[in-house]
Amino acid sequence: MIKSSSWKSQITSLPSECRPTDGKASFAVNHNDFAHRIDVSPNGDVVFISGTRKYAWLSLDGIIFHVKPSQPINVTDSFSVIANDYRLPSVSRQGSYCLASGLIGSNSNNNDSFVTQLPFACRPKNQLMFGTSDADGMNLVSVSSDGSVSFLTSKRRNEKYLSLDQIHFVTSPMDETMAAQAQEVDRLQLVIEFFYFIYFI
Repeated sequence: MIKSSSWKSQITSLPSECRPTDGKASFAVNHNDFAHRIDVSPNGDVVFISGTRKYAWLSLDGIIFHVKPSQPINVTDSFSVIANDYRLPSVSRQGSYCLASGLIGSNSNNNDSFVTQLPFACRPKNQLMFGTSDADGMNLVSVSSDGSVSFLTSKRRNEKYLSLDQIHFVTSPMDETMAAQAQEVDRLQLVIEFFYFIYFI
């Protein structure tokens, strides 16, 4: 929590060991009845981007990210990857903790809410809901036990971008057998996507 009657756009700077090295990450943080968008840059800058400033405080809780580059994930044709110095869609597992990241754009001509499918090693035991940053506050995101990630907020089609940051959860511990199964499932998924690309695109 920070408190100031006139806080500036740059809120603070993170130490070198706590920075997203492969691109900016974007978060929605609490400002009482408003959500503010905060970006964290590879140089450590934590910057206020947008939101209605009404109170003299701002919460920084919920800013969680993996530091190093992680496993890329593909998004469906209903969405597009936004680079512009931001992280590409990705997921990381550290112990039993999974974190997603990346900034994507929405195709306004397609109403499909399915975004991506997380790899086998990063799937929750039950369906989970998350609030993530968009251009005008927050969106509701669902992550199912099969790894399906879907945006549930209907107004999202009017936004310029959608953030995958703030999707993080604890999953089941993995032994060697489960790790091998995860690699095989992900390999088969890549093969299926490859043949879909060859024959249908």
